[in-house]
Amino acid sequence: VNWDHYQDYLQLFSDPAAVEKYADGIPWTLDEIHERMNIWIDRWNNQDPFSAFAIYLKNADNRSFVGHIVLGHSAFEGQSELAFLFKPEFLPFGYAKEAVSAILYGYAPRLIRDQYFVNIGSEYCAAAPLNIVHATARVDNPYHDQALRKAGL
Repeated sequence: VNWDHYQDYLQLFSDPAAVEKYADGIPWTLDEIHERMNIWIDRWNNQDPFSAFAIYLKNADNRSFVGHIVLGHSAFEGQSELAFLFKPEFLPFGYAKEAVSAILYGYAPRLIRDQYFVNIGSEYCAAAPLNIVHATARVDNPYHDQALRKAGL
């Protein structure tokens, strides 16, 4: 994620339909979006790979923003939390499962292999090598639940 993605993130996280079944279901304010993006961008710029990724659908004529995924910090030593949010119109197409799979079977194993520490600078736990990825989904969010299950969680 970088500041070029700000408008896409603003539309996604402030959209009541998109966040209805994400976390507490409350759209984020401009300040919350800015603050969260600042965290993700700062992490990436400081060589902390536990950050967020903007997901775009590329085709011949354009690039469509479809969603967001983050392999972030956690409150538990050695664990990273996986979270994702997609624009509602793209949920039925399986992009969330593809993104989750890419993180679980491509990105996270490389972080483990390269011995990156998760939770650097955390106030909740010590930094440690990544050994567990956990994700949560609301019970009323069938698309997130389905994406996690199809990806093997």
